[in-house]
Amino acid sequence: MPEEVAAESPEAERGNYAAAYSLGPTTEGMVGPSLIAGGVVAAGSAGWTALAVLFLAAGLGVHAVARRAAPQPLTATSTTVSSTADRHAESAGTDGDPAIPH
Repeated sequence: MPEEVAAESPEAERGNYAAAYSLGPTTEGMVGPSLIAGGVVAAGSAGWTALAVLFLAAGLGVHAVARRAAPQPLTATSTTVSSTADRHAESAGTDGDPAIPH
């Protein structure tokens, strides 16, 4: 289990997190050889095409999920910037320009 997963998981639940993390490689190791040998190779070109479509769909699905999970960039508006500058100016005791003390 990667250190990031161990560090972020609750201590009492680390075993469950490790088990969930290892499901992908374990399932691939059990199902993968049978799927390739018994299904894809036996079906010939149609099997390889189906596998390619499956991988494409999985990749597009992961891409969509990753885009939704990614943090959105902060957009600064003039109102946000000026109000932040005003707060800094007030706390510095100046009349609007925090860089120039009076």
